[in-house]
Amino acid sequence: MNLFKYVPLLISIALVLSMVSYAEMNLPQVSAGQTNITLTIGYPNSMDESEVTDQYAYRLLVAEGIHVIPTFYDNPSLDYKGLIAGQQEISYDETEGSLLSGQSTTCVGGYMLAGTYLAVAGDGITSASQLLGKTAEDFGPGTIERYLDYYWFGQAGVPTNTIGPNPNSVFLKTGGENVETVHDLETGVAQIILVDDFILSDLQNPSINNSAHNGPFHFIFYAPSNDYDTCLAVRDD
Repeated sequence: MNLFKYVPLLISIALVLSMVSYAEMNLPQVSAGQTNITLTIGYPNSMDESEVTDQYAYRLLVAEGIHVIPTFYDNPSLDYKGLIAGQQEISYDETEGSLLSGQSTTCVGGYMLAGTYLAVAGDGITSASQLLGKTAEDFGPGTIERYLDYYWFGQAGVPTNTIGPNPNSVFLKTGGENVETVHDLETGVAQIILVDDFILSDLQNPSINNSAHNGPFHFIFYAPSNDYDTCLAVRDD
């Protein structure tokens, strides 16, 4: 086995560990009389590289008497439900979609969304009005994907519901990650899905973009990267 191909990875791990160790040794201590509180922050998925910087920043808060415990959920819907149920004080990756779901939550900070989303329809559908009575699949309540669906269909004058298929509206169904969502489009479980834009190249493949996979596919809505924020949300209480 060629071990040399792992050398860059091992060096990277060593550098990261060195930086974290140095940061821990140089963190200021909590001063006497300062508030000593613990906050739990929920994340909608497993930790990725964008959240590593968050964990480092949270360590800096120790000097202010604030201790942060991150909690990771399998999907955004569980993260949002955890916030409402009181399992954490702050929820990451929230949007104004939480305000539209009838829950009393507020976005108190956020990041500009780094990436683009689009809604892809199957069955040759080319307009939002053709989706009445159909199913749209996204990541569920409290996510930027659900907010985008509310926004897009609202702008198009097409009513939506979250109860079930209805001939007078579009049913917003909670789905899984990109691969699962694309599978539901190809098998007819959903007639339109909201996914990251890099999925489009897969759906443009002639071996997939056909009637055998419930195509042809068309993208109906599109969000550029500078339109929406990813929020840190809290309960109003």
